[in-house]
Amino acid sequence: MGFMAVRFPNWRSGPWNGQVFIGLPNNLLYIAYLDGFSVTREDSGSLVKITFAMPNSSYFGTIVVSSDGKIVYTAWMNRIQVGKHVVQQNKCDVYGICGPNGSCDFKNSPICTCLTGFEPKNVDEWNRQNWTNGCVRKASLQCERVKNNESALPGEGDGFLKLQTSKPPDFVEQSYITVDACRTQCLNNCSCTAYAFDDRLGCLTWSDNLIDIVRLSSEGIDLYIRQAYSELGKTQQKNQSASLIGDVNQVKLEDLPLFEFKNISTATNNFDSTNKIGQGGFGSVYKGELPNGLEIAVKRLSRASGQGLEEFMNEVIVISKLQHRNLVRLLGCCTEGEEKMLIYEYMPNNSLDFYLFDPVKKKLLDWQKRLCIIEGISRGLLYLHRDSRLRIIHRDLKPSNIFLDGELNPKISDFGMARTFGGSENEGNTRRIVGTYGYMSPNMQWKACFLRNQMFLALEFCSSR
Repeated sequence: MGFMAVRFPNWRSGPWNGQVFIGLPNNLLYIAYLDGFSVTREDSGSLVKITFAMPNSSYFGTIVVSSDGKIVYTAWMNRIQVGKHVVQQNKCDVYGICGPNGSCDFKNSPICTCLTGFEPKNVDEWNRQNWTNGCVRKASLQCERVKNNESALPGEGDGFLKLQTSKPPDFVEQSYITVDACRTQCLNNCSCTAYAFDDRLGCLTWSDNLIDIVRLSSEGIDLYIRQAYSELGKTQQKNQSASLIGDVNQVKLEDLPLFEFKNISTATNNFDSTNKIGQGGFGSVYKGELPNGLEIAVKRLSRASGQGLEEFMNEVIVISKLQHRNLVRLLGCCTEGEEKMLIYEYMPNNSLDFYLFDPVKKKLLDWQKRLCIIEGISRGLLYLHRDSRLRIIHRDLKPSNIFLDGELNPKISDFGMARTFGGSENEGNTRRIVGTYGYMSPNMQWKACFLRNQMFLALEFCSSR
């Protein structure tokens, strides 16, 4: 009598594009590929070999597949273990947990939602958080309507809706054509349900059901999901009527006070230039005073900003509930019409760089005051890294983002680039360049990335002992 073994997927990294795994969140191998991390196939593609070389012999990592099928990454520095990370970090890492045509986002509750234009196949099971059967389309696609001899007006063809920064689904098909040709090819193929485009992989298309989609905070790829014309109209109307905050499930309005635009305009004297106290890639910062006498700082997102919208939302999500004496307090926001503003407590003594890089003002900070500032910054970082509800890495910490109150107590500000980690997570990485825009040579980018990761590893190691 013979036995048959059946293998079921447990976890999937997403496709390899020659540089990174698309859709691998918190990619801890990022610093490694910069010096030779590679994936090759042998034996006609049946054997996949992963190799990488570290640029510094004092720092290296090991990758092990555990007995229960989980990938474990361990970081070492000078022969001392400084971090250990299981790639599967949350329920969304379980392969296809949301079923066909569902997407998973561990920041939401429940974690599974149907893709736009789809609904649960079994509503009762879905409400019990049994997502095995996944989702099905609400409306028929154009090819189905033609096949069923259903009437359709000219111009009411299918279209696509973008699903940003996602882990791409399984069973991908690849072709090396332009992005415009990729869209056309998918649109003209009745079995094509989604497409995406990567500079290194080219055109990626999917047929039939979409399996194992995971929403990510910044990594991943933009997916274009095929939609019936009727669903495209509904989505456009919803987007026109929804405000910025209303589109984000992670933020509850009752948890973050909303300010009326007219009140902020009055407080800043209609955003008079004399009240302008700062300028960044996001827009301008103004000093204001509320009717109760409270002084505020208003960060106003410029409509022409190329880097502010995502940072605005990230800052709201990250620090809306954080409270610490060494963090600048977010008082609320204003999202009327096209206006996007964050309202903070006002720091009367400006930022730390205002003193450090001025030959006269730097003399105001004697060593005792400097030591107090260093201790305050360290307390704020300790709270972010270890004591807050979520571990948070700031990623843009610099003197201009350290503000001083009336007694020169430091407060960390500007969390637009910050990243959050779960309570059991110790490490993480990103493929996105962060910080103030400007030129940095490829060699310096590599050095900065490597040194930053070494610093965070050492910091996490020291704070855990």
